[in-house]
Amino acid sequence: MRKSILIVLAVVLVVALGAGVAVASNSQPASKATAAVGYINVISAGEPASSTIMAQKIKIPGNKKDLLVNVSLETGLYTETVVKTKNAERETATATATINVRVLAQPLDNNGDPDGDPIIAHPNVIVGYDNGDPVYNGGWVTFDYRTQVLTAVLQGIITDITCGWIDPDGIPDSGDEYFDCWIDPEDLEPEEIGLLLDTMAAHSFNFILPDLPVGTYLVEVEAEVADTASVVRDPEGTPLGTAEANATIGLGSVTIEAVRMIHGEVIEVVEPPAPPE
Repeated sequence: MRKSILIVLAVVLVVALGAGVAVASNSQPASKATAAVGYINVISAGEPASSTIMAQKIKIPGNKKDLLVNVSLETGLYTETVVKTKNAERETATATATINVRVLAQPLDNNGDPDGDPIIAHPNVIVGYDNGDPVYNGGWVTFDYRTQVLTAVLQGIITDITCGWIDPDGIPDSGDEYFDCWIDPEDLEPEEIGLLLDTMAAHSFNFILPDLPVGTYLVEVEAEVADTASVVRDPEGTPLGTAEANATIGLGSVTIEAVRMIHGEVIEVVEPPAPPE
């Protein structure tokens, strides 16, 4: 995967770690807020399901503080579908592109190494149940999504006309023969219709990490880009069209702020009802 990120921070010096991810140095002063901005190029074709696109450290000096993380990204979707059909047969091509984003807070020890499991930022909510056990969404938020379905019913391009004598009763020289012309199905070439959409837009979402203990955290923004494409095939397996989808992340920024919410503040999470016993 090709990534190129230029990170600019307001207070601390940035050093590059890994492929395209930037974080602050291990010498981390206590802070109330931090930010990172940059250019990211993440294309979904053939890449892993998810990857870290931005990361930044923040140190929480007091206990039970909350982190408010705002992620803003330019997201682009590309979908193209082409359908070929003849003999008034219905054919369909489908292309889907998706960009999902989530935020993780990885606790760090004094050496800057991971210390425990990452904490998933809200909204990490229950989205259903599996045999009575809750199923969580993993904190993923859909930043961009498109499904493009192209369906066509076309007669076909006439390439030739067949003519000849027709004998309705099949009896030679009975006097009812006549000369006629017709279109043989083999004389038709499929007609083709296509649709291409290429869009770019900026999206933003506020993630919440409540009641974090004192310590240093590496806040990571993960992106998950996916695409699927499908076309109908004839009995011989030849595709009757084409479909292509892709998703891209362009400019991006993340702002992280440590706050203490009002006394007794409760973050309300709306979840689906549990299945009946």
